[in-house]
Amino acid sequence: MSQICSKCGAVNGELANFCGECGVELNPEQPALISRRDIFFIVVGVLLIALFLFPTTTRTYTVDVPYEVVETYTVREPYLENVTVIDRVPYLDEECTIEGCHNTVRLREVARTRTVTRFRDVARRHTVVKLKKETRYEQVNWLFGVRLPWHRTWKKSEWERTE
Repeated sequence: MSQICSKCGAVNGELANFCGECGVELNPEQPALISRRDIFFIVVGVLLIALFLFPTTTRTYTVDVPYEVVETYTVREPYLENVTVIDRVPYLDEECTIEGCHNTVRLREVARTRTVTRFRDVARRHTVVKLKKETRYEQVNWLFGVRLPWHRTWKKSEWERTE
């Protein structure tokens, strides 16, 4: 594409900055890559995207969180125990019967075993799953209510202030 001099009308090459005939500086009209209208729409589009994506609001909700508790309790249980009892029982001795000593009472010790029911306290343990309420906070997009990748979720205990 050649350039035409506006003063003398000479045809110059497309890379020339000055006219070869008269020496006047050439002002070629270069087509703009992006028009001002396109730049305006790009800026407005970027601002609208930023307006819709970046502002957030915090959603608060409660959750039932399970946790385990070990409970200990005691129970009175019966159990059997063998007890040895020693009794003193009167008996007749052969010698005493022959000799005729009826006034003397002889005693001998007899051990007997018997079973007795007794009670004892036994500790028992069992695990119970309970639920507790936990307050959680979540950042979401203010317009769509959607959690985006750069938003976060936290519990109340992480942000408590101690004053």
